[in-house]
Amino acid sequence: MNPGERDELVRTLTRRREVLEALDDSACRKPELARELDVARSTVDRTIRQLGTQALVERGEGGYELTTCGEVAVDLYERFASRLDAMCDARDVVAKLPSREFAHPDVLEDATVIRAASSAPDRPVRAFLDIVEDAEHARGFSPTAYGAYVDVFERRVVDAGMTAEFAFSDDALAELTTTHREPIQRAVETGRVAVHRIESLPMVGVSVLQREDGSRVLAMGVYDGTGMAALVKNDTESALSWGDALVDDYFERADEMPL
Repeated sequence: MNPGERDELVRTLTRRREVLEALDDSACRKPELARELDVARSTVDRTIRQLGTQALVERGEGGYELTTCGEVAVDLYERFASRLDAMCDARDVVAKLPSREFAHPDVLEDATVIRAASSAPDRPVRAFLDIVEDAEHARGFSPTAYGAYVDVFERRVVDAGMTAEFAFSDDALAELTTTHREPIQRAVETGRVAVHRIESLPMVGVSVLQREDGSRVLAMGVYDGTGMAALVKNDTESALSWGDALVDDYFERADEMPL
């Protein structure tokens, strides 16, 4: 298939989406299809003819139905449309990301996005801390070290037995070892916390956390000059696989740092 044929196929899938979805459910005769979609019979005739020319539809015993190629094309188009919708719904957050590395479709699709607002600037931070409050293990990297994070992580590690492994930028480590030295020391002394150093990090933090019930969730904090602008959380298998791989990649660049 050349690019022109591919583009024409995409246009057909877009324009004839309702018909394709109807035939994806079950075979249908032309009069039934016209009634279901509330369109003229001539429109159905023209549409079926076009879809047949592109090998998406064929006539079967129960009426017109999708070919195998048609079924696959509809599935691929629906996946594409779903991923594009997810990106568009989070466009303001995606615009703040440093690169497309962090805007992978696996992260955005089926994600929950919590945004800061002028009336609730700490909403994303509180959403992240709610996840930590229910976590028994966390692994990730962060360019920041807010006091609210330190307090909750220390309490969970010291009092609840949580384990954690994090990589921080030099700036975040400087904050941890000065302003927050005592709570960090208490957490590290439990033997359940490992701290790593990465010279610099983008203004994005990614963590994979395991809850007490054994389920896992990906949390991605997006920062701007004033704090956490948004939190993207996702517990789908594809998002978790992406998060595991990305965190592994960053840890390969990090050095363990005794505190």
